[in-house]
Amino acid sequence: MADVFVSYKAEDRRRVQPLVQALQAEGLSVWWDEHIGVGDAWRETIERQLNEARTVVVVWSKRSVGPEGGFVREEATRAQKRGVYVPVLIDAVMPPLGFGESQATSLKNWHGNRSDPHYRAFLDAIQRICGCVPMASAQAPHSPLLTRRTAIAGGAAATVVIAGAGGWALLRNAGTGSSSDSIAVLPFENLSGDPAQAYFFQRHRRGNP
Repeated sequence: MADVFVSYKAEDRRRVQPLVQALQAEGLSVWWDEHIGVGDAWRETIERQLNEARTVVVVWSKRSVGPEGGFVREEATRAQKRGVYVPVLIDAVMPPLGFGESQATSLKNWHGNRSDPHYRAFLDAIQRICGCVPMASAQAPHSPLLTRRTAIAGGAAATVVIAGAGGWALLRNAGTGSSSDSIAVLPFENLSGDPAQAYFFQRHRRGNP
């Protein structure tokens, strides 16, 4: 099942190709009649793809709205009935009668720029209808974010814990020595931004005050 079925007039193939390539670059699977294999029953293949596609992009041009665009209009009718119809204009034309209720995006004189706001609106319409998230825009599963601020805070906390543990070991060992006052001054990297906290002081007194 394709994400996008492209309906267009065969004579417009060269003009439609950049649109197909742009959608594929977004990570969407696109079916158009270039995919019909040798020996395929083309009518049955087109009908199956048309009926299964999540969205149907109908390209309205001077040719497809003209007398020879009956096949495109039939595909557009089926897409409308399924509620998957996405119209786009590549010429300054009006969609045929019965197909103008849905807002058509104009990509006249568009040459493949995927940042163009008209193209982005067109892509949004496809995503909204088919529920597709292009792989190029897909995000990895969320994981806890490690920001610079949390890293700094975490580093400072870890330093204090380590310093505290070391200080307690020094003070405990001091208990086996003389009874004089002992002071452990433990330097650590000050990450708090407060110069007054440049050192961690731990004072231990034994004996009489």
